[in-house]
Amino acid sequence: DVYALPPLVRVDPVSGDPMLDTGDDLRKGNSVWDAANKSVVLFGSRNEIVDFQLSLKSTAGTAKNVTVRLSDFTAANGAVIPSARNVKLFSVWSVKSGGKYVPEVCVPLTDPVEIPLARNKVPDQKALGIWVDVFVPKQTAPGDYKGTITVSSAGGNATIPVALKVIKIVLPDTPNHVNELNTYSRVCNETGFKVNRIGGPVKVEWMIRQLARWHRSTLNVLQYGHTGSTAHDY
Repeated sequence: DVYALPPLVRVDPVSGDPMLDTGDDLRKGNSVWDAANKSVVLFGSRNEIVDFQLSLKSTAGTAKNVTVRLSDFTAANGAVIPSARNVKLFSVWSVKSGGKYVPEVCVPLTDPVEIPLARNKVPDQKALGIWVDVFVPKQTAPGDYKGTITVSSAGGNATIPVALKVIKIVLPDTPNHVNELNTYSRVCNETGFKVNRIGGPVKVEWMIRQLARWHRSTLNVLQYGHTGSTAHDY
C-alpha cells in the first residue's frame, strides 16, 4: 500500500493513515497525490527544494529489504535533473508522545529497511513514512519533467510516476530572512550509545549543520536550558 502526502502531514506508523484532526482520507487525493492515476505531482521554482512523503504500508507481515529509488527527471526537450545529486531520501522514525507514537525524526535512507523498523521499536508498526527532498538546480530550464519512484521489497515492486513542473522563478542563493533552528543546551546527548556509534557528538552536530545548510537554515545552539541554567561552565 503506497501513496504520497504533503510534507507537513505525519504518517501514522500503525495504520499508515494521515494524522489529521479533520479525518480527511488523503489516499483519495491531495496536493501531491493524483489518486486517479496513482502518481505524484509536484511544482517548484528553480533553486528550490520540493518535498513530499510516501506512506509505505506492509499488508502481509514484515516487509523485508525495502528500498526506494527515484529516477532522473527528464523533459520532452531532453533536459535532465539528475537524481544522484539532487534527491535525498529519509525514513521517518517515531517517538512516543502522549501515549502514542508520532513520526518525528528523519533518518537518511541509505540501506534497505524493514517494516516494522526493529531499531525504532514501535509496537504493531505496519507503515513507514519516507521523506523525499528534490532540489531543482537554478540553471534548470522551466517546463514539465517526468520521473519514476520504484519501491522494491522481498515481496515485489511498485512503480509510481512523478510529474514535476518547474516554473520560471529563481530563488536567490542567500535568503532575505533568517530561518533559525534553535536548540537548548546541546545538539544531542553527548554520551548516548547511538551518538557514539555514529561517530560522536561533534560529527553528529556537523551532520545536523549540513542538513540545516541544505535547507538554507542556521542551527543556533543556545548554551542554556529553559530553566536558565547553562550547559557548560564558562
